[in-house]
Amino acid sequence: MTPFKNITRRQWIFTSMAILFSAGVAFAAICQTCQGSGISSTPCGLCKGTGLYGQMKCPTCKGKRFQNCAVCGGAGKN
Repeated sequence: MTPFKNITRRQWIFTSMAILFSAGVAFAAICQTCQGSGISSTPCGLCKGTGLYGQMKCPTCKGKRFQNCAVCGGAGKN
């Protein structure tokens, strides 16, 4: 018994196209600069990558040690 015996050729093609399209959209939405991480590759200029400003969390990078990606604004997506 085949698992997809009742699916017509048109349904099969439509489903395959929908899967390929959705995979392409998900891939295209990821920021290519930060690879979806949302942070830049250079350390924060204020805390020099320590994450601390004095005894407090750095206000620029919010303690993440790196600033938000300049291209996607920290969202990780374009």
